[in-house]
Amino acid sequence: MDVSGAVTISSLTVDSQFILTCSGSNGTVNETVNVTVNALVKPSVNLSTENNSIYLSWSQSNANQYRVLYWEGNNAPQEQLTTSTEYTFPSLSAGLYTVIVEAYDIIGNSLFSAPVMLEVL
Repeated sequence: MDVSGAVTISSLTVDSQFILTCSGSNGTVNETVNVTVNALVKPSVNLSTENNSIYLSWSQSNANQYRVLYWEGNNAPQEQLTTSTEYTFPSLSAGLYTVIVEAYDIIGNSLFSAPVMLEVL
C-alpha cells in the first residue's frame, strides 16, 4: 500500500522544530524535522558607472523581491520591482537623486537600505 500526505505551514518567521508522526498497521514512526528560516537582512547598496550607464547593485538580503526607489528633490519617487540584485537606471536628467532599495521576504516583511545620493551632471 502506497500512502502519502502533505501539510503546508506558511508564514514561519523563526526557526522551528516539528515532529512528524506516521501511523499504520505495522506501528508508528516519529521523526523530528528542523526548519531554518533565513532572516531578512538590510541590503547594502553600491552605485557604479560604465559606458554612460548608471548601475545599482546590492547585497543579497534573503529576500524574494526588491523594490528600487529613486527620486530627485521633492518629486514623486520612481520605482522598479525586481528579483535581481542589480538595476540599470534609464536615462536620467541632470540633478541630485536619492536612491534606496527595499527588500521583501515571502510573508511581506521589508527592510530598506540606507539612502544613497546620486548626482547626474
